[in-house]
Amino acid sequence: MACCNNGESCCDVNDDGVVHDTVKEYYGKRIQNTSDLKTSACCNVAKPKSAEVLNAMNSIHEEVTSKFYGCGLVTPSLLRGMKIIDLGSGSGRDCYVMSKLVGENGSVLGVDMTDEQLNVANKHINYHTQKFGYSKPNIGF
Repeated sequence: MACCNNGESCCDVNDDGVVHDTVKEYYGKRIQNTSDLKTSACCNVAKPKSAEVLNAMNSIHEEVTSKFYGCGLVTPSLLRGMKIIDLGSGSGRDCYVMSKLVGENGSVLGVDMTDEQLNVANKHINYHTQKFGYSKPNIGF
């Protein structure tokens, strides 16, 4: 199975642990920022974002954004007060956007298997809490 642009085999699909370990190694250690990605499997072809979503995205800490390796953000139109979970949250970019969109009374939980990505996400909780004007965090990883 080739999962890199150069045709290099990244995983042996016959070994359950190898896939997990390979993904964890790739996203946790091999790539350090968005430009290090070796695949174009994810391309953001989503519909245009609303002004509210763009405003939220522009509020995200630069380190979080630079370590975003995702495929795009899907945002329902009514999020105020909602509880959101993001599986494979990485550096937390989408979680922080959702944190702003759900408001102080909503909540967001990000789940990821790479400690390196979770460290980046957790490092910026207070930054975003203050940036969004919240009295307490509405997000966790």
